[in-house]
Order: sequence, then structure tokens, then C-alpha cells
Amino acid sequence: MKNILVLLLLGFMLSCTKQDAQQTTPQPSDPISDTQWHGEFFYANQSTRRVFTIQFKKDGDFIWQDMSGSYDGTWNLNEANDKVTITFKANGIQTSFTLLGTTELARPQNLNHSHWVILDPALRKIELPFVQNIGAKLPKTQWLGRLENYLFVFDETGTGKVTWRWPRNGNAVYGHANYTLTSPVVLADEADMAQGYRCRFFGVFINEKTLRVNSWIWKPGQEQTTLRIENSEDYSLK
Repeated sequence: MKNILVLLLLGFMLSCTKQDAQQTTPQPSDPISDTQWHGEFFYANQSTRRVFTIQFKKDGDFIWQDMSGSYDGTWNLNEANDKVTITFKANGIQTSFTLLGTTELARPQNLNHSHWVILDPALRKIELPFVQNIGAKLPKTQWLGRLENYLFVFDETGTGKVTWRWPRNGNAVYGHANYTLTSPVVLADEADMAQGYRCRFFGVFINEKTLRVNSWIWKPGQEQTTLRIENSEDYSLK
């Protein structure tokens, strides 16, 4: 009788241990929901590299932003083959990526269109703590382009304003513009430049020391002949 009680007690203890292990085993986290990513692309009939960012929302929607505007759609993750597919609501075009680890979406494949080419490695994750703190750290900072054509100074002349400077000419001022920060995206309004030109830029903070930018200039009323869009360029925090 005593042996039977011992066996029953052991069986009960093993069952409890198994249940506890099942309950405490961590479940794999979703590496896509509520995250921000950045990448570069060019249109099929053009060669200009454009920076973009994409926010994957928890509800299955996404928001894509580049210099031409903001676009929304839906996304899904196929865990069987680690494929992430985005579908734009406006026209239904689809592109898929392969999730590598938790910080890279690679091997972009256009499924039903040839509108653009996304450069590979396609998307890299922007760390959330950094994204949340950009606004507090941005004022009075200076960002120098890799080609040293422009230097951007934020809030130099007032809150919400960015100054364009010319590093190759003693940091002479090109112009001033208002800017909007929707982290990690910063968008500058039009600024006056020399000889009647105007300029703007669209940028994505890809990490705490790098702002990736598309800038463009034009002459009002002569956009078709004077518009020049610069390739995406990295600006470093000085």
C-alpha cells in the first residue's frame, strides 16, 4: 500500500513539473509588429536611389513613407518560410521579403509588378528606443552630408526650423525652412536658395548618428527642366 502511495505521489509531482515547464517556456516574440524599418529603392525607369521607411503596425497594416509621400497597406508573416509580404491598398501591388533573424528583411521579390527595385539587403530594423528619443536630442545638432554639399543645422534660428549651410564655402547659409519630425522621418519644407532655386529634403534617421536623406532642388515654373533629385546620401552627426 505504501509503495502504491509513493508511486502516485511521484506521478503527481512529475505531472506538475511538466505543466510548470510548459507554462514558463517563453513563446517566440513577433519580430515584425510595432516596428520601424528603413531601406532604399529606385523606380524601374530611373536610377535615383530613394530612401524609405516602413512601419509595421500590430493590426496588420503598414505605412510606407518616401520623398513622394505616404502610402498604406497590409502585411502578413508566413512563419513556415519566414516570408513577409506587403500589399498596397491603393493598387494591390505586392512585394515579399525573407526575414533573417529579427533585424533584417532581405531578398525582396516583386510578386505582381515591376514598378520599382528595392536594394538588397532590403530592410533593416530601426531600434525603438532610439526612434522615441530623436525629438529630444535633435535641437542644435549639425548633420554633414557624406559628399559635403550640405550641412543641416536643426533649430539654429528657432524651434522647428532647419538651416541649410554650404560646407565648401565657409558654411555659408543656403536657406532656412520649417521642418516636421514624425520619428524616424524628418521632412523639410521649401527653402529659398541662390539664383531663384528652391530646395527640400526628406530624411530617415537610421541610427543615432546617421540621417539618410533625399534632397531635391528646382526653379519654380521650370520644374520639368530644372528639377534635380539627389541620390540618397548619409548625413553624419558632427
